[in-house]
Amino acid sequence: MGTLLSILFLLQLIAFAAITVLYLQWKRSKQLYEEQRELAEQMEQSMALFIDEMKSENANLLSLLDRQRLDRKVQRVVRPEPIESEEQSTPGEEERRDEQRDISVRPVVPQVVVARAYNQGQGAPSSEHEVPEDATTTEQEETAEQSFHDRVALLADQGATVESIARELNCGTTEVELSLKFRS
Repeated sequence: MGTLLSILFLLQLIAFAAITVLYLQWKRSKQLYEEQRELAEQMEQSMALFIDEMKSENANLLSLLDRQRLDRKVQRVVRPEPIESEEQSTPGEEERRDEQRDISVRPVVPQVVVARAYNQGQGAPSSEHEVPEDATTTEQEETAEQSFHDRVALLADQGATVESIARELNCGTTEVELSLKFRS
């Protein structure tokens, strides 16, 4: 009977130890779950802030593009010349007026198109080789985004803080944090 009691006592100690170990593991897993939930909430908040920043930047960009389009339309408007009586004009004056009209009607060609045509050795750009504005702006945005991420990564590798990187690149700390999170 004494051996049976000692065996039962040992089994109870082993059961309590197993229960304690299982409780600690459950507590650790619950803590990890809470941490991951908090990280997910932080990520959602960061993404929401980033999306808000992007919306405001897009609105600014759209207003800038609208202003540029209006400026181009204003530049392309042909100003009417005063009508002179045909009796007073000579054939030389008529030719000169026609040349002036041709000069004032010439469309404004974007610098990007002119530069590409010059680099290709074609001289003046033709309408067949013109690059749409959307394509050039998309390429510029992609290179700017890549260079932004590269600069953030370089400054972070040099040991700069998020705030100092944001100050140097003239952007928000949230944007820098997201760039660093998505880098790895």
